[in-house]
Amino acid sequence: MVRNLFVVWLLTGIWHGANWTFILWGLFYFVIQLAEKFFGYPKKMSKTVGHLYTLFVVNLCWVLFRADDLYQAGRFIMNMFGLNRNGFVNDLFVLLIRENWVFLLAGFLFATPVVKHVNGYMYDNPKSKLTAVLAVGYPVVLIFLVIISISYLMSGSYNPFIYFNF
Repeated sequence: MVRNLFVVWLLTGIWHGANWTFILWGLFYFVIQLAEKFFGYPKKMSKTVGHLYTLFVVNLCWVLFRADDLYQAGRFIMNMFGLNRNGFVNDLFVLLIRENWVFLLAGFLFATPVVKHVNGYMYDNPKSKLTAVLAVGYPVVLIFLVIISISYLMSGSYNPFIYFNF
C-alpha cells in the first residue's frame, strides 16, 4: 500500500509538470494520505476540526501547486503565517475586502447549512408568506450570483486552460 501510494502520487506530481513544486505537491499528498491511513485522522476528529484540518492541508498543497518555484512557495507559506514581518491587515487586504465583501458574505452563507435550514423551514411552513418570498427570492439570488460570477470570470485577464502550458 505504501509503495503504491508513493508511486501514484509521485507520478501524479510529475504528470502535472516537470517542476519541483509539482513533485513536492504529489509527495506532500502521499505523506498526508499515509499519515491519515496509519493514524486514522481526520475520522477520529470532530467534524469541525476535520473540516479545518482539510482546509489547512489543501491550502498548503495549492500553494505548492501554483507557485512558480520552491522559493516562491516558501515565501507564500511564510506570508500565510505572518513570518515575513508583514501584518495581518494591510492596505491591499482592506481594498480586497471592500471590493469583494458581497462574495465573501455569500461564500460564508452558502458554505454553512443555511440552505438546509431554509429548505426545512419552507417544507415545515408551506403556507407562510416567508416561504412564498423564499420560493421566488432564493432562485433569483442564485441566478444573480451565477451571472455575477460568470461576468467576473469573463472580465478577468486572459487565463488559458492550465494544461495548455505544457
